[in-house]
Amino acid sequence: MDSSNEIAIVMVPFPAESHLNQLLQLASRVRANALNPSNIAKIHFHDLPTPDFASPTPNPNALSKFPSQLFPSFDANSKLLREPIASFLRDVSSKSRRVIVVHDVLIFTCIPKGMPIPLEDELLQKLPSLELDAPEEINKLVAFQLQYRDIRAGDLYNSNKVLEGNFLDLMAKFASTQNKKQWAIGPILPTKLDHVSNKRNICLDWLNNQPLRSVLYVSFGSSTTFSDKEIMKLGLGLERSEQKFIWVLRDADRGDIFKGEDRRFELPEGFEEKVKGVRLVVREWAPQLEILAHSSTGLIVREWEKREELVSASTIENVVRKLMASEEGDEIRKRTEELGEAVRQSREKGGSSQLELHSFIAHITR
Repeated sequence: MDSSNEIAIVMVPFPAESHLNQLLQLASRVRANALNPSNIAKIHFHDLPTPDFASPTPNPNALSKFPSQLFPSFDANSKLLREPIASFLRDVSSKSRRVIVVHDVLIFTCIPKGMPIPLEDELLQKLPSLELDAPEEINKLVAFQLQYRDIRAGDLYNSNKVLEGNFLDLMAKFASTQNKKQWAIGPILPTKLDHVSNKRNICLDWLNNQPLRSVLYVSFGSSTTFSDKEIMKLGLGLERSEQKFIWVLRDADRGDIFKGEDRRFELPEGFEEKVKGVRLVVREWAPQLEILAHSSTGLIVREWEKREELVSASTIENVVRKLMASEEGDEIRKRTEELGEAVRQSREKGGSSQLELHSFIAHITR
């Protein structure tokens, strides 16, 4: 920042891959909306010293699916990087008119305890449990971060009024009682791609040759790992469905992704030979945003209340068939597309998320 009149916006991401990407996208959106898009070049990266920490392998047989293997990384970064970050903020403060800190914390629920929720009983029963499905170490980390929340000016939510208008209105009322601001500026990740990478990729090359909305994308992110039994069930169900799919089959990330070799999942005998050419199994990184934006890709979700069940191969087969090859599935995908379009419009000029982002920018540059 080369001007004493400039406002510095410092984004401190939580040390996990998905969080890093979200904060980078947010930085780009703030720069492109507040100033000339060419000023995105003013985004600077400040390297912090990486503390030593253990980097255990993911445990596929753990009772909880929470990525406990990442806890040493979380703990080391939260406690050992406080002074380097504070030193950096002091330096930035000496050169800027104002410093805005966007601190990305690990929080599992945003509904304050005891807050009245005036919703129908039927809807309340569908809400996810507010109990934390996480080891005690993580609960302590969350509590450690929350003890400083009172000094914040407000909250940024990676959501929007199209998806969660009722709940966001409730949160806004609660925030006003604490004299805090609230902005629902999501989705932070792009809802459409203005360009596609020129790099050739096996997933995109394969999708280019598939019919419209014919492919199921199966991926569980970078923090979830599965047991061999779960992989076998999922593989058999996908094969028996006789539907086209891209399955990203990778183990969860370690805290230090550069240490050790990744576990290679064992699939049912002859599986990859049977599906070759018709379906795709990817064991490396995949360009997820481009896959999801591709016209050949369809969508599937799972009911929250069944999250702990070991799903049988036949259940997977039936669900995939219903979604991808039935009138009911056509209707589900139609509604999904309509909702997706409404979310995309919320980020366009005059949309709710765009207006909320402008409100946030106006607040920090006042």
